[in-house]
Amino acid sequence: MALDKAQDYLVRKRIHQVQDWGSVELDAEGQELQALLEERQTCLPLRATKSFLTYSVEKLDKKSASYQASCSLWQDGLPLILPDLLQFLR
Repeated sequence: MALDKAQDYLVRKRIHQVQDWGSVELDAEGQELQALLEERQTCLPLRATKSFLTYSVEKLDKKSASYQASCSLWQDGLPLILPDLLQFLR
């Protein structure tokens, strides 16, 4: 996601000391980093994944056929997704 690059950039530019963010223009490096972050963000299917997860298990009785189908659907994919998701959150 390049969030580490963003953190390094913000520290080097001492952004924490800026009182009015709207008055500061990004330099070439900042613009390049912004473009990179936007590009990488579009690769994450966040909205679709969130909606899919919500509709997969929300308000379902754990003994229902719908819940069991959701578990079957996710049992193979979740172990593949979870490590990357946890690293992203870290």
